[in-house]
Amino acid sequence: MYINNNKIMVPENLQRVFYKLLAVFALLLLNVDVNSQHALQPIQNNLSMKLGGEYRKTDFRWSIAGNMDGKDPNIYSELIFNPIQAAGFYADANYRLLSKLSIQLHYNQLYTYKGRVTDFDYEGDNRTLPVVQLYLKSHKGTMRTTGGNIHYTAFKNPSWNIETGVGYTATKELFYLLDDQNSDLRSTYTAQWKGPSLIGGVEWYCSKKIYAGVHAALHILKYDAEANWNLIQEFRHPVSFVHDAKGIGWDLKAYMGYKLTRHFEINAEWVYNNWKTNHGTDRLFLANGETPETRMNGAFKKSNGWRAGIIYVF
Repeated sequence: MYINNNKIMVPENLQRVFYKLLAVFALLLLNVDVNSQHALQPIQNNLSMKLGGEYRKTDFRWSIAGNMDGKDPNIYSELIFNPIQAAGFYADANYRLLSKLSIQLHYNQLYTYKGRVTDFDYEGDNRTLPVVQLYLKSHKGTMRTTGGNIHYTAFKNPSWNIETGVGYTATKELFYLLDDQNSDLRSTYTAQWKGPSLIGGVEWYCSKKIYAGVHAALHILKYDAEANWNLIQEFRHPVSFVHDAKGIGWDLKAYMGYKLTRHFEINAEWVYNNWKTNHGTDRLFLANGETPETRMNGAFKKSNGWRAGIIYVF
């Protein structure tokens, strides 16, 4: 696993830079001359809708320590969901308010159809003296992302378009722990990531019909999760324990499109995510009423996949 004794920090200076950049972007928006003749002219083809299919392969993992100091042992329990393969659909809408300002809403829903998970517990530091080694399946679950962005066109000519922006994203993922030899095992882990983001992108118009581009996003994340270990009687149900932490992540998207007609386009995308948290808190809910806490070492998620869709420009 990617977790070790070194604390994965979200530096305070990075957070300050992030929010300063948000403030600068807000000032840019305030300086948009909405009263200018150019801004008041009707904008052609100002609304577009995109719908398509999506496939993703995900590596998701987390671990906890034996106590709040991260010791006894430093990795007490570790779960690794890898690979998780899911497919579904995505949709987004883009509305251009002004010549340099647009709003985008996006949504995707994926369904897990194949996956593996390991659940290991250790008595010694650094993954030594294993006491539990479970090899399970995770071929059921869902992944859902919703969000909105505000884009500002910083530069545009007949060949190039450069945009920057801010946004907010919320992702919810449901993972199952299943065993073909024990149909009663249906434990679940639900993870939620949400927070603001900074966005940048470059688009190149190769010809009148073909275009390509790259977009990137930096996220400041709040992580919350809850689990139901349904066969462990010492835990309460349906919530056996919860996790919370703060994190950071980045996304990358590369795409190409082809304009079939004035109103229809086809589009293909490659997408990549790399998100991780700092140390957090693991809080148990025991059947006897106690709620002990220990250190959550961190949660890590990497995913990549492909999208193919059709765009309608109004």
